[in-house]
Amino acid sequence: MVTPDAAHARETATAMMRDSLLTPLDPVLADATRLRLMAALIGLPERGRISFTALRDLLDMTDGNLGMHLRVLVEMGYAGVVKERGGRRIQSYYSATHQGHAAFEAHVAALEAIIAAAHGTTP
Repeated sequence: MVTPDAAHARETATAMMRDSLLTPLDPVLADATRLRLMAALIGLPERGRISFTALRDLLDMTDGNLGMHLRVLVEMGYAGVVKERGGRRIQSYYSATHQGHAAFEAHVAALEAIIAAAHGTTP
């Protein structure tokens, strides 16, 4: 026989697990490539920035694929871009914005909550 306290505890645990499993993920960062890009930008020193070429080499991406994903991050306000003339070429430098930092942290927290629910723990 299940006691009322045990039943209540199980209902509470189930509700907490449900809440964790339904934690909303950021739809922009749900894409693995954009998540990796944001991780690279977040990992820069404060006020750090990285060139398009360095990002391309770091993540082993083609110019077209990298450009498409960076454009989404910039349009969503998650990344900023500064273009500078270096000799005859214009070089683009990318960095995470405050909004991008917040979105990344919220997305990571949601992932951690989902993983914790799978392991029967709390984040």
